[in-house]
Order: sequence, then structure tokens, then C-alpha cells
Amino acid sequence: MTASPAPFIPDHPDIYLLSGDGLVRNNMHVEDGRAGYLPNDTSTSESQALLARGYARYYLASGDIKALNNARKLADAALSYFFAGKTPPASGLWYHHWVVNAGQGFNVKGPSNPNGHAYDGNVGETVTFKDGKAQLPASLANVYNVFQGELSWQNVYADLSKGQFFDIDYFVDRDGYIFRWQSGYAADVVFTSEAQPQTAIPAGCLQMKNTALNGQYQVSYSLYQEDTIPYASQFEGWPMWRHLMPDEQVMAGDAIHWFIDLFYLMQAIDTDNSAKWESCYQAMLALWQEACVLTSSETCFFKRSTIGTYDSWPLTYFYAYADGNISYTPPTDYCRYGRDKTSGVAYFDLPEDSHRLGWVFQNDALNLGITPDLNVAVEAAASRSTNLAVILSDDQKRQYKYNFCPDTTVQSYSLPLQQFMDYTDVAEWVPGNTDFVYGTATATTERLTTAEGRAVMARHYVLSDSSAGVGFATAASNQTWSGAEALTLSYITDSSHIILVVVDNSGWHWQVTLPANADATLQSFPWANFVLAGYQTNKAPFPDKPDSTAPIKTVQFQIASDVKTPQTLYLVAAYNKMPAKIADQAKIISARVFSSCADAVTIQIGNASIERATTIRQPYSPGLLPFQHATIGSGRSPSGGGGLWQGPAYIGYQNPVPWMLLNRHDEACNMLQLMQDSQKHYTAQNQAALTGPFTPCYIFAQWDAEQYGAPYNFIFGGPDPNWGWGGFQYRAFHNVADYWARMTSASVIAKADGNSAQKATALAKDIASSFMDWLVDWLDSNPEARSLPALFLSSQAPEVKGDNPDQTALALKGALWCGQAGYDKTKAEKTVERLYAMLQDFQISDGDMAGSYSPQPEEHRFYGFWAGEILDALSVYALARASF
Repeated sequence: MTASPAPFIPDHPDIYLLSGDGLVRNNMHVEDGRAGYLPNDTSTSESQALLARGYARYYLASGDIKALNNARKLADAALSYFFAGKTPPASGLWYHHWVVNAGQGFNVKGPSNPNGHAYDGNVGETVTFKDGKAQLPASLANVYNVFQGELSWQNVYADLSKGQFFDIDYFVDRDGYIFRWQSGYAADVVFTSEAQPQTAIPAGCLQMKNTALNGQYQVSYSLYQEDTIPYASQFEGWPMWRHLMPDEQVMAGDAIHWFIDLFYLMQAIDTDNSAKWESCYQAMLALWQEACVLTSSETCFFKRSTIGTYDSWPLTYFYAYADGNISYTPPTDYCRYGRDKTSGVAYFDLPEDSHRLGWVFQNDALNLGITPDLNVAVEAAASRSTNLAVILSDDQKRQYKYNFCPDTTVQSYSLPLQQFMDYTDVAEWVPGNTDFVYGTATATTERLTTAEGRAVMARHYVLSDSSAGVGFATAASNQTWSGAEALTLSYITDSSHIILVVVDNSGWHWQVTLPANADATLQSFPWANFVLAGYQTNKAPFPDKPDSTAPIKTVQFQIASDVKTPQTLYLVAAYNKMPAKIADQAKIISARVFSSCADAVTIQIGNASIERATTIRQPYSPGLLPFQHATIGSGRSPSGGGGLWQGPAYIGYQNPVPWMLLNRHDEACNMLQLMQDSQKHYTAQNQAALTGPFTPCYIFAQWDAEQYGAPYNFIFGGPDPNWGWGGFQYRAFHNVADYWARMTSASVIAKADGNSAQKATALAKDIASSFMDWLVDWLDSNPEARSLPALFLSSQAPEVKGDNPDQTALALKGALWCGQAGYDKTKAEKTVERLYAMLQDFQISDGDMAGSYSPQPEEHRFYGFWAGEILDALSVYALARASF
């Protein structure tokens, strides 16, 4: 593993594991994958940390100074190339990135979108096909999908919101390699490549399976750009190979606890540098605690920031409703937006657009508990008089709204939650260019201050005499009106002579006198208060009551014939029924700022938050570890185009050991309860009621987790399409068994009703023992098996699919720690020896792969993280086998 003499070997780029200066390749063999997900010569934090840890543990087991030197070399390479600095900073968190180029320089893919890297590539470009074939640019890197319809968002891996994908046969990349479609679409698409390039089919050729496909279809693809990622440089692999943004670091959650374990070992074995490794260890423990904080605990739904585009904090969407029920796709390209570099206030310049029915800024990253006595604080401005509405959505899909009219300069507005109303099922009409005026009445739009000091937008009507009138058709509403509910108005008038007239579904006119109202308080007008008007167009017999079987047709305002002076009415809004007050204990999960202004306008937004809101308590939190942690220098960062993307909780990522090292046993209990409940879910959904394995993913209540399923549920799925991989099972088992053994070694007893440390130990004992029982039973039932099950799918027994020596190594370590912690000695010994023998069967004795544990040595099939797990397992075997 340490024979490579140079950073890479130009003549044989596919047969080295370590570069000359210590970067660990993720894989030695050429690996097929998700449309070229990573370059082949990639080093990941997974491989780097695990192999370094393997050598550190090997030194503990053997005392071989070469093992210590190798551990130093790999750990130092991690500091040099993966971390933001070679030593932890004096203050703040110490971040690392997940992927580095460990081979020759390669070109990035694109094109790159400056609005955010989540949108890189050619997304849904219209391409003409003839007989199932199309010619894309010769610099083609990848094809992701061919479709007709609409994407759920602007990304090459996006699913369709409507339409269909079409099956690709193959495409040819820039270098002449043929990539053949194997399975899946969008994020799950898998291609395999030919072993050698060819010249018969031109680069850029895209061939569909249906050779009768003709006409225009949409294609998402990427191109190679003449911009190189050099050796040992960090880069990003999703959705494109690209350079990092300034100060960007993206961390896989499980790599954090691997580095904790590595530095914990290094401070013990490398006595000449123990202070250095101790500082690294403490810095990783600090990062661990930060990574386990869910971003949905933020009370802000927008922040001032001088970093990035408008969507730097947190996840945001900016879009506009348009005629025809179509929305402009975010990020919109027909307007200008960004941030003031001094104040950090975001601005949105929208041109006049007769097709635009509304503009929305949205954040779905909230997880807040509120009470009506709180306020929403918003910094906002609008270049012209226009209503802004703050809309809060709760976990029951109720929507609470408050309208206000900001000044032309940025001001802070305090919006009382007790004045937010539930408009979920309420149809609304805001006066403007869809009202009508007849006679000598006039109508203008004005910003005014109500009696309680609230600034609102209103339509100012002046009715000169009884021949004049104003009104609107309910069809102008942005929702469907019902007929049975009472009409509700928000208006201001000091007149007591204005008559409200409605025309019902059958065309009858009904009227009621409009009471004076000084502060735009909502006024309800039940049908029982109306009487037939004197003017009618119907000739049928007079009805006894209004026809409320369907929406009323129009709402009008008039004055009586005996009133001789003009009357004034300010109409703010009209509703088909009275909205409800905000719920006493609403759980807010989303916030929007909305404007229906179609005129040219500049909107500015600064800080916006729900003051003194509380975070909704999440099950298993604090304690559980999300999928990812990221930063962009001054805080946790957007994922590509925006958002503090953390993802759901993979059970295979969870490790309670850092909580033990921090003496935080309550958090360990929460994490272990998550893992035990995952086991229970696996048993409940499995046809054979198998006990021990884990359902791989848990969805907590946060936007980036809920992308994959309903909250508070365990699922077979998640952001890693390889969710059924057995490594997620054996890693979870290994981590819990390690914790159980450490707690037992520290003389903590397992006691379900004891203190938090004892409860956590009891949970770990139950979880590890349950998985160990399954493992023992499986091995007994499969005496000739050469490898363990490697595929764990829903509702079926685990499958032996492929030889995975790393998973055998993980199971071996877990079994050793179970034996140390107190699991049945006879069963533990038998299982350990069976797994050890199974692992040894993988070792290659000759050829250029001699010494490695490879199921396919002729293809140089071997991973850096395999090497780390196997070396670690053999070392733990040497250290622990005699202790039980």
C-alpha cells in the first residue's frame, strides 16, 4: 500500500493506492457509477481517515515503527490537503472538505452557473432527435437524462414534476468512451463505460433506445471546460466537477467521527507530537457538536449577509407567479437580484410585467414553535407603494398571513402574530387593476395609515352620487370562491351611507349598509343580514334568500339616492369567509414574503425573524448526526444555490463514541434510541420479521430531510442512492459495539432505569446484541458462505450480492467488541473466528495485488477505505482476541 514513489504514476494511473505524499485513493480500479460522479483518481476523507486510523491501530497492535510513520504520513496529508488549515484555528471551528484530487489534473464540467452551483450544467436544453439520435457538443462530459415535461427544480439530477423520461442507449464523451445506460433516472441514473475509447462513433453522440424518436426533446448534460483541477486540490463532485467557492468546505458527517478516532489514537501513540494531535482531537470534538445541531433551530428566516447572492442564508426560493398557472423558474433570469455589499440587504429588481401575478421569496428551513403573543420582525423596503405579505405555514399545512406596506427606505417592522390570520381555505381579492368603476366614481391606489398606526395599501374609491359605483368580480380572486360562507371585508370609511351590494349565483342583487370602520379590522357580512336591492335584472319571482350554492358573481359599492355629497371608501381586501386566528401553539415550518405587484418595483429585505420563537423538539435531538455539514467561511453554507443543506440521518453514520468522549450521555441516549427504533422498524416491515439490521435512513422535521419522505419516519431511501449498501449496516453495528465495549471498560453498568450513562450503555448492549444475534444466526444458517450479505432492501431478506471484505472486517470488529463487552463468550468466539477466516479467504497471495484483500485482483478492485477497515480489524483482532 505504500509502494508508490510519486504523487501518481503516469504510465499506470489505475494501480496505486497511495500517492507519494500520502493521499489515499478512494479506489484503485476504474469504477462505474452515477454518470461519472467522481474522477477515478479521487481521494476522499473516508479513505484518508480510515487508512490513517488503520495504521495507527496497527502500531498499537504491533509496535512496528513503520506503521507509526505511515500513520503520521497519512494524517499529515489529511491536514495538508483536506483541512482548511494544517492546524486548528485559535478561535472558531476547524473545517475539512470531503474530496481531493489524488491523480493527474482533470477538467471541470459545466457550464458553471454564477447563481449557485446546484444549477450547473445544461439543464433541460431543447435538442432535436432524428431516428433516436442527437448530436451534442463534442466536449461532452455526461448525459443525465432525456425527457419531456417539467423538472422539479433546475438541476441535472432533478426528478420530473410532470412529464416522462426516455431511455438512453448510450452516449460518447469527449475522449471517445461509450457510456451505456444501465438503470434509473435523475439522481439514480447509472451508466457503465467501455474499457477503452473508440473512434467509430463521434464524440457527443447521444443514442436513444427508441430509434423512432424524432423531434425536439429536453436533455440535461454537462461539458468539459478548459479549466483544470490540479493534483492535491480540493474540488466538488456534485452536481459537477468544479472548483470550490471561496472558503467552501463540505463534510460528510461520518468523516468527523473517523477523524476524532484517528486523532484520539495519534495523541496516544505519537508521543513526540502528542500536543499537536491533542489540539486536532479537541477541534474535531468541537466540530462534532456543531454538526449535530439541526439548522431548523434558527429563528431567522432571512438574514443580512455580505456573502454570496440573495440566497446565502438560509435556503431560499425566489420565484414569480405568472398567467397560465406557470411560475418563472428560480433563480429567475428576467430580473436583477443580489445583496448590497455594505449593508448585506438583499434586493430584487422586477420590471413591469403584465403576466406576473405575484412575487414570492420563500424559506422552508424553519422548525419553530410560536404563540400568538410573539412578533415577526422584518426589515423591508419597496420602491413604490405596494403590499408585502408575510405568510407563515405550519406543520398542518395551515397558512397565516399579515399584510403591510413598507416605506421606500429600509425600515424595521414589528408584525404581531396575534394579527396573523389563517387564510388556508380563504379566497382573497386585493383591489387594483381588476376592479371596475362606473358613473362618476374614481379609483386610485394609495398607501395610508390606519387608526392603530398600521401602514396598508388600499384602493381609494370616491362615489359622487347614486349613479356612480365601484366593484369587482369574484373571478378576479387568486383562489376559488365558495358561496355558502359570509363575505368578509377589510376597509376604512367614516361614511354611514355606503351600500354594499352583492350579486348572487342566480343573478339577484342583495344589499346591506356598510358600517363605518376606522382601522381596517375585518368585518363579516353574513347572508342573513342582506335584503333584496331595489334594482334587479331578473324577471322571476323574488327569492326568499340568496342563492349560495355557488360563488357570488360580483361585489359592488353604491350610495343611496337621497345622499347628496360624495362618499369615500378605502378597500384593503375582500374574502369569501372570515379567516381564523393563528393557533395558540402553531409549529411553523415555512415562511414566505409575497407581493402581488406587477409594476416595476425594487423590493429590499434585511433581517427577518420570529422573535422569541422556540425550536420544536425533534425526536432523537440533540444527539443525532445529519448527513452533511458545510461552511462557506463565516458560517454554515448554502448547498450550491442556497440553503444550509444537512440532509436526513443515515443510521450508518451514527456513532455514540464522540458523545462518550464529551461526557454527554443524554445525547448518546438520543442517538442510540434512534438506532434502536430503526432496528424495530426494520423488523416490523420485513416479511421474515428479522431482528438486528437497521432501516437505513430517518427523516426529521426539516426541509432537507423532508425532500426524501414524511418527517418522523424511517425509510429505505435518502440522498445517497446506495442506501441499501451493507456497509451502512455493519458500520452502525461496529459503532454501537465500540461504544458498548468502551463503556463496559469504564465500569459503567447497563441499566435501563439508571442514570443517562447507564441508560445509554443498556441501549448499546441491546442494539449490538440484537445485531450480533442476527449475525450469529445467519452464519450458522450459511456455513459455506464466503462473504456476508451486502444488500439490505425493504421487506425482504438481506442478499449476498458481491464480495465485500470491508464489511466482513467491520463485522469482525463489532463481534470482537461485543465479546469484550459481555456478549455470550462461546458465540462471540465462534463468530470472531468464522469472520476472521472469511476475511483471510479474500487475501491475494501473488501478482501485483499480493497482500491486498480483493475479490477481483485482475481488475485491481480495491478501495482505500477497504484497506483502512481491514487493517483496523486485523489490529483489533490482535489486540482484543485474547481478552474474552
